[in-house]
Amino acid sequence: MKVLIVEDNAVLAEKISVWLAKENFTVDVAQNGKEANFFVETSSYQAIILDIGLPDENGLS
Repeated sequence: MKVLIVEDNAVLAEKISVWLAKENFTVDVAQNGKEANFFVETSSYQAIILDIGLPDENGLS
């Protein structure tokens, strides 16, 4: 399963990413809305873990 993590806290994103990778998930990490949009436009994901308090845009939008 491929998962996108959208989280601006690099330490938290890394911890989640490592945990998911140990469970055999394929993980991409975006640190802001712009990166997240790029990943979503260029790949497909079965799940997205999304921080709603991103620095460049509201995670809900």
